[in-house]
Amino acid sequence: MSELGERALQSAETARRALANGDATSAISRAYYAMFDAARAMLETIDPDLLIAKTHASIFRRFAENYVHKLNGEREQVRALRRAFKSRNETEYETARPSIELAREALRDMDQFLSALGEIRSRDKP
Repeated sequence: MSELGERALQSAETARRALANGDATSAISRAYYAMFDAARAMLETIDPDLLIAKTHASIFRRFAENYVHKLNGEREQVRALRRAFKSRNETEYETARPSIELAREALRDMDQFLSALGEIRSRDKP
């Protein structure tokens, strides 16, 4: 597994621990980064040059182009990544504390995202 794949799994585990400890903000943030790094790991397997980007939006666009159009992945995973980004930004930069339910939703999205990417990777192996 690539370094980015390992980082994705570490962030996912940290998100689960944060949720278990009642820390919704950290859970949402780590869930997003688990998804983001998993998307980047997928791009890296296609072409390492796809990782050269100045913004998260560039990675989202490249992920959508490659995951949906080239690998026949579900568009829902692209939407989930964007939802996670939005939730992370709202929880990190606004003063209101996010609810535990919002964090649970973020982790459900994260688990589905990681599972879907895992299925794509296993489908492509000989």
